Amino acid sequence: MILSPPFLPETANHTEEAWLDIAMAQPDSTLLGTRTFEGSFPLSLGMAWHNGLHIQSTQPAGVYLPVRAIADGVVVFVRLPTPPKTDTRHPLNYNPFDHGPPTAAWTSDGFIVIRHTTEIGAAGTVPTAITYFSACMH
Repeated sequence: MILSPPFLPETANHTEEAWLDIAMAQPDSTLLGTRTFEGSFPLSLGMAWHNGLHIQSTQPAGVYLPVRAIADGVVVFVRLPTPPKTDTRHPLNYNPFDHGPPTAAWTSDGFIVIRHTTEIGAAGTVPTAITYFSACMH
């Protein structure tokens, strides 16, 4: 089974470990007064459940890299994102790092699910396959 990070920056002369650190980089922002990174897993702000890790695309020449599937698969679900609104009272326009008057910080609710199937060995001469799912969101 071959799995890849969702962002594939140039390898340059990096070791595999250094390249993975770049490809899977978390945002630098932390919750005020803590060392907790934005989008930590499994707990995030205020000890709330958070179902994934935020990672951030590198920006060669100021351009974000495209998001890629972690493995070959079939898209089985798509939720198109709500168009951004400027109203700071909109539920998707929250800013957990803002401790002053409310400011807009749009959170996308776009979401896809991909079904992957791969062989993981064999029982005698009969291949053993598994199906798993990956999700990519905001």
